[in-house]
Amino acid sequence: AQPDSFGVDITPPTQVSLISPANNDYVNDFTVEFVWHTAYDDLSGVDYYRIQYALDSMFTLGLVDTTTDDTIFTGVLTDTINYWRVRAVDRVENEGLWSAIWKFEIDTLAPQAPTLIQPVGGMYLGDTSVTFMWSEVLRNKGDAARIISGNRASPVQYILNVDTVMTFTSPVVIDTCETATTVIPLSEHARYYWRVKAFDLAGNDGVYAQPDSFGIDMTSPAIESTTVWNDTTFSGPFPVNTKITDVAGLDAIFLYFKRMEDSDFDSTELQSLGDDWYSGEIPQVAQENDTIKYYIYAEDILEHSTTDPLGAPADYYAFIANVYTSIAEHQDSPEAFFFGLKSNPAKKKAVFNLTLPSDATIAFRIYDVSGRLVAMPIIGNKSAGYYEISWIPDVAGVYLYTLNSPWQKRIGKLVVLK
Repeated sequence: AQPDSFGVDITPPTQVSLISPANNDYVNDFTVEFVWHTAYDDLSGVDYYRIQYALDSMFTLGLVDTTTDDTIFTGVLTDTINYWRVRAVDRVENEGLWSAIWKFEIDTLAPQAPTLIQPVGGMYLGDTSVTFMWSEVLRNKGDAARIISGNRASPVQYILNVDTVMTFTSPVVIDTCETATTVIPLSEHARYYWRVKAFDLAGNDGVYAQPDSFGIDMTSPAIESTTVWNDTTFSGPFPVNTKITDVAGLDAIFLYFKRMEDSDFDSTELQSLGDDWYSGEIPQVAQENDTIKYYIYAEDILEHSTTDPLGAPADYYAFIANVYTSIAEHQDSPEAFFFGLKSNPAKKKAVFNLTLPSDATIAFRIYDVSGRLVAMPIIGNKSAGYYEISWIPDVAGVYLYTLNSPWQKRIGKLVVLK
């Protein structure tokens, strides 16, 4: 008979090395492709591979045990942690060693949206270094809600957007955070909008939380157009109006005043007139030629403060009230010239006080801010005496006035409120 041959093979194939899913990896698809390196057998040759995957590392729970003649196998699994291993088998059923046991998690559920904690509600901050905080993300898996970034196998991270517009088309900050808080330096004093979303390492993106807003204000309140009283025969009370604006919002606004009978500055809280205007009142004086000192103090909700004039109380506005003029003895012959506003800003009507010690030619004109002449309360000769001149403009606003007299030439600004 023709001779034949046979061989004896008692040597198993080489141990398989796994490729993917990588150990401790996360997959966001139920259909999983298992891949491993080719094993070798020098005698009978590798016949097939045996693959196992299960829910535990002992391969007892939910075990799937199957074979394939390729180094790739596709399986459909559940949304949980899985363990897998592969071994090669040659043509005479010698089994190679099992590969290392690798695990991976299938996670197809996107994280929920976090809840923004701070800064929220349009609050203003007095620091450009801003601490952002939001809730850790919760999601349901099975019957229990658990913190994803805590005891789930698919860790969560967050994406923070900060912008000066709510559309977030070109955010000034895009940051990835591993925890639910972070500190971001911002350069602008402005109003900001911010939002956060969560994503897990399996590649699932959550939705953004509803945006919220905050502002940064490093500036003190701005005070302008404070009433400036001139020396007057008037004994009071003396209204003082002022315009105060602030980005964050005012917290305290006071008129401080000191008369000759006061040992120190007293104060009264200013009341709002609307449109950023505020009003207070210095009480009436009893003494003749009483020197009154006063200033405005303003503080915002972030404790930024300022005064008008700057440097108060060392610097202040001052005037002499209840000026003695010997009117009783010389009713028709005042001794000194005087011209001044009763209050500035004025409410609806401007009142000027004029004192002439002798007959004189007076030219008193009022202009709007464009320089257009709008009124001529006095033009011509006036007798010596005391005058109270009232003027009601057609519209509220800022006006300029000029007074020409033998004693003084005066140019001033007048504010008339509604």
